[in-house]
Amino acid sequence: MNIKLTEILGVFGFVLALVTFILTRIERRKKLSIDLYCQSLEELDKDNEFNSDENGMKESRVIVLDIINQGAKTIAIDKNSIIILLNGHKIQYELDWIGKQKFENPINPGQSYRFGVLLDAAIGISKIENRDKGRYKIRAELKDIDNKKYTSKKNFLLLLEVDEITRI
Repeated sequence: MNIKLTEILGVFGFVLALVTFILTRIERRKKLSIDLYCQSLEELDKDNEFNSDENGMKESRVIVLDIINQGAKTIAIDKNSIIILLNGHKIQYELDWIGKQKFENPINPGQSYRFGVLLDAAIGISKIENRDKGRYKIRAELKDIDNKKYTSKKNFLLLLEVDEITRI
């Protein structure tokens, strides 16, 4: 059994090339981060493009959907597939979403976009009767133009007592 040094180095080179290929494929995949939180309309609308001052809605609470492309590839989002699920009811990406005018497709690596929907409107769509009390699971989902589905990885809970969203 005479094993030559060149044979050992050849096997080592093959293993190294295989590991490099696998790590490169993992690093270059599409990766989208979706986060949910609540904030006031005044904080979300710093440029006052929604006239929150004139409409007297400055103090209104907004459910904010933050989409961040953390991958190395550009992702084109299907705008009609953006959904927030609250209490089992879908809140579709419609005309009353705040911030959708600034949304540019596709989302480049490292780029992020924020959308918002008024908390009161979301509660009305979700048919939540007792607004003063309750804890409701909330999550977001969307699809890209290749029909790949992205969902919020963390579990979120909407606490109506304090109008906040927490991770569970």
